[in-house]
Amino acid sequence: MKEYKFVNETSIQKGIDFSLITLGLIVLLYGFTQSVPFCSIFTLLGGTIGYKLHLSKSYKLYKVIKHNLYDLVKNNNFYTIEEDKVIYRPTIFYDFNDSFITIKIRLDGSKFRDKYTKLEKLLEDLFVLECVSKEEQRGYIIYKLDRTNTKRLDASSINMLSMDYIAINNKLKWNFRKCPHALISGVTGKGKTYFLAYLIKSFLLINATIKIVDPKMSDLSYLEKIFGNNVVSAPNKIAQILRKTVEEMNNRYMEFKELKNYGFGKDYKDYGYLPIVIIFDEVAAFMASTDKKISKEVNGYLSEIILKGRQAGVFMILTTQRPDADVIPTDIRDQLGLRIALGEMSKVAYTMIFGSEFNDLELNSSTVGTGFIYMNGTTSKPVKFESPYFSADYNFVKDVSFRLH
Repeated sequence: MKEYKFVNETSIQKGIDFSLITLGLIVLLYGFTQSVPFCSIFTLLGGTIGYKLHLSKSYKLYKVIKHNLYDLVKNNNFYTIEEDKVIYRPTIFYDFNDSFITIKIRLDGSKFRDKYTKLEKLLEDLFVLECVSKEEQRGYIIYKLDRTNTKRLDASSINMLSMDYIAINNKLKWNFRKCPHALISGVTGKGKTYFLAYLIKSFLLINATIKIVDPKMSDLSYLEKIFGNNVVSAPNKIAQILRKTVEEMNNRYMEFKELKNYGFGKDYKDYGYLPIVIIFDEVAAFMASTDKKISKEVNGYLSEIILKGRQAGVFMILTTQRPDADVIPTDIRDQLGLRIALGEMSKVAYTMIFGSEFNDLELNSSTVGTGFIYMNGTTSKPVKFESPYFSADYNFVKDVSFRLH
């Protein structure tokens, strides 16, 4: 990485790269003097100029980064002057590749320390790029700005999947085997049902057993015609299906220990088992409206599956408009590897989904299916994303029915 120096830099010079012209003339002259075939001269010339152009673009980007960081320091007064001399300035390193611009700031114990750890939005404004990562590491705060273009997936065209991954977009993949369970939150009309439909289709592609809990008897309850008894809505049926799933999970653990290839650290896939996925729609509404005895029983099953399910291949996907802490306690929420908030939400809601350190998120988009996503082990903070979409002529029920039968 290059070190940023606090210099009086006020502009970026632009002009003709005369070194490029000189290099081209040298290549041509060498080719003629050595009797190199005419076409080979231009091949060599093109490759040389192309490489030089690449270096030239890299140099210009370094200049842009340096200039922006200078503006960041100057405009926020991250320096100290006494008797016309700079006696303090931050130590900043920067670098980039095709995917990211990386900015590394020394946490030197100065009075600016806390401000250095809260620069995401300022950096996003300066570079017009999204900050997708922030982490403290050995006395530095490191920011990563995303240079790549995110492409929204057409869910209707996806017909094959890895056994471990479900693509969220062209850059993010949910490894549910290593990052188990999910929480999907958002107000009505912001894309939760479509995202659930995409997950259902994806899990069917890897032959998972899918169980659906829909206490509000909304769109998902219609799938009872396809999944039969694996779709439930009544409180006693919900408790029953979860109880049976817990029994299946515990039976798997007992079966694993009887296998000849049983070993420490192995999971369901190593033993040839397929995933079991439970989708619990509007869990908060159910807990608030049902009998306390049943809600307590159901909450116990949810906690057991979330805490123990990963190795047995039993995964829980919870959805809710508002993930209240008394419904999804913090210790349980932290076990949900994938967390998604669709649509603009309040600070309180963001706190309940992602934690208090991320309560100031701003979406600034009304597009259905747009929101924030956090993936444990993949993103260090919630990042903006667009969920997969279905084309207008796609028939989800027909497709699911075909794949199941």
